[in-house]
Amino acid sequence: MAKAIGIDMATNPFWKQLVAIELEVAVNSSFQKNGYTIVDPNTAGNQFCAHVRREREQFGRECPAQWSWIGGLTGPTNPT
Repeated sequence: MAKAIGIDMATNPFWKQLVAIELEVAVNSSFQKNGYTIVDPNTAGNQFCAHVRREREQFGRECPAQWSWIGGLTGPTNPT
């Protein structure tokens, strides 16, 4: 895929990440074109954090979660 979209694997140490991002953009575009919606990892992270906060503040309970599963390709930029 890197070659197909013009990413130089020899000089760009982030070529795998760029390919993954381009693939996510293509999938999102395809969903939108066909009338479907998809949530990006940052929005999903924000929604989950809001849910956890609401559960804690309103009901006094914790939400068990495997935090390492949340985030996808965004990693450290994800609010989770």
